[in-house]
Amino acid sequence: MERLRVDPLGKVNEASRMGKLPPDITEKIFSRMPELASMVSKVEAAARLTYPPYYVQPVMILVKSQAEVGATGVYYARNVPAVLNNKLNLLIEFTAPLLLYSSKQTLQAVVAHEFTHYLELVRRFATSPFSSPSPSTMFEATYKDMQEAVPPELIFGRRKGLVSAIDKKFSEGFSDEPMNRRAIKNWLERKLPYVVVSPDDNAVKVPAAAVMNANLDVAVVERVAKLGR
Repeated sequence: MERLRVDPLGKVNEASRMGKLPPDITEKIFSRMPELASMVSKVEAAARLTYPPYYVQPVMILVKSQAEVGATGVYYARNVPAVLNNKLNLLIEFTAPLLLYSSKQTLQAVVAHEFTHYLELVRRFATSPFSSPSPSTMFEATYKDMQEAVPPELIFGRRKGLVSAIDKKFSEGFSDEPMNRRAIKNWLERKLPYVVVSPDDNAVKVPAAAVMNANLDVAVVERVAKLGR
């Protein structure tokens, strides 16, 4: 594997240069990055594996389902398959509202949870790559989110704190109403950048050639192959 070089703050710097982010928001994002890095290191130590490249997206991602009138959720973080030079790379995207308005406990849970999704994606692309039907409702998106991840106890078993943090926040889909309220007040109401997507928009089609030429961490591939399903 050739480690993909990603600037975690590249998109934040670009948005700031373009005047899309006020200076105080940019400074707050920068100030919380050491904490994010520390939590990534904690996951790496617990799993004894390297975290994938990650970056901060300076956008609030609202998700609405046409099938469920009035149902609105938020994507605070997600795995992002990216094709570069005809090679599949797996990255993790954390949104700025997560970084700014989450508690330490929530941020750690999300960092660890996204890693379990990453491991499942590696397992799939390394052993039996295929495209799953994308979810069309918020309930299906939640169910899919809970199911398509390596069970955290298989990775963090000796670090019970990470397992309990994930279980607490993701037992029935991600839930953190205090953070939602802070994000709405301090991000949306300030008219900072946001997008509205549907659950189907979270599906990404990856060319077969890129999958066959996937840039995957060998150590991760070997570990998930031993887990079994």
